[in-house]
Amino acid sequence: MRADTKRKWLLVAVVVTGMLLGGLGMVVFLRTIVAGWLVTVICIGCGLAAAALHLIRYPLSGSGVERWMRPAAIAYLGAAVTFAAVMWFNRVGATEDSAMEVECEVCKKYTQTHKRYGRHHNVTGTYRTYHAAVALPDGREKDFSLSISRYNHIKRGDRVKMELRRGTLGWPVIFSDNFSGKKFE
Repeated sequence: MRADTKRKWLLVAVVVTGMLLGGLGMVVFLRTIVAGWLVTVICIGCGLAAAALHLIRYPLSGSGVERWMRPAAIAYLGAAVTFAAVMWFNRVGATEDSAMEVECEVCKKYTQTHKRYGRHHNVTGTYRTYHAAVALPDGREKDFSLSISRYNHIKRGDRVKMELRRGTLGWPVIFSDNFSGKKFE
């Protein structure tokens, strides 16, 4: 196999791995009460640090796209690995000892309309997603995606019980709620 082909397959592997790790991190992020900017800064910082360490060891070489593609791929993969690792590390440390049940209030419910897109053919139309935001006792808000039947049964001002557990990094993780009907064990 030629070196060009190996590099292209390696780049594809990096992108796919980054997408999988990002998805794994999002599974936990959506059930964690943490400021999004904080996690973003941590991940971007670690990704840039990984790219900088790579550039110290292997200075820029090549021409055109290849000159910046390798450091960019390493920064992307570093950020994805950090995101998945940080979120799962926080989740794994959430034990039953730190469990607490809180009662939250539905502060707003809303729908979002999205345009449909198709591959290689025209798709017309739109679809809706249903959401609600709950106010936690400490003043923070958390958005949830809901099914249409659950959306139709809740009202603004309804009380919702949630089981929160403190994670390893101190960020609360939602383990169960009577709001979306999901358990996260």
